[in-house]
Amino acid sequence: MAHPAHTSLKPAPVRPDVHIGASRTKLYLPRGPRNHAKESWTRDYPGPIKAEWNTIARSKGFDLVRRIRDKSHVVLRCHMCGALTAQKLYTLRTAQPACADCRHRTIVAIAQKAGLEFQGYDPEFHKIGIYRGPCGHTVRRQFGQIERIANDVVAQSGEEDSLRESSALVQHHANALSHPLSHDELVRLQRRAPPAGGALGLVRSRHCLARRKDRQAGAARDVLG
Repeated sequence: MAHPAHTSLKPAPVRPDVHIGASRTKLYLPRGPRNHAKESWTRDYPGPIKAEWNTIARSKGFDLVRRIRDKSHVVLRCHMCGALTAQKLYTLRTAQPACADCRHRTIVAIAQKAGLEFQGYDPEFHKIGIYRGPCGHTVRRQFGQIERIANDVVAQSGEEDSLRESSALVQHHANALSHPLSHDELVRLQRRAPPAGGALGLVRSRHCLARRKDRQAGAARDVLG
């Protein structure tokens, strides 16, 4: 039986991306700039792109596509997933940029393992996501709490390694702005993280699937209080 979504929760969840250009291409945004006006991300900046910036971007797993919004921002294309992410030029030059799409898909996968549906990001607190449970209730929870619940759900299902890699990828993306990573390490984590839609495919039997659904239901009840 389908349950209606409760709409009384405020603030509303924020999407991780905006659409730009006539082709409506998705541009993923890092945590901070998601509250800026969407229109500001549709403007190209006419300044030149230095050759050294392209070299730096490639060494860190990205292609520098263009400058956008103002003199401080650029658009990067991830070598792993092909998605576009807006980043500050300073971040590109001094740290390991994070692909916001890769991070988003990992957060969605962890929510699915916990038996929840990820709705979006809290507009005020970057460590909090908004989730919908099987009953239709919507709650705000820290990413770390949902990760711990997902760990409990899969503790006996043989998925520990895949979830551990997903969790590590989320943590590395969260620290990317202040703690530079080697490109090889980031690529290794991204390759081993499970796709967002493939969480249930890791369960190898109907018996395990039934047990997992029971654990998810219990975990969702704990989250929803």
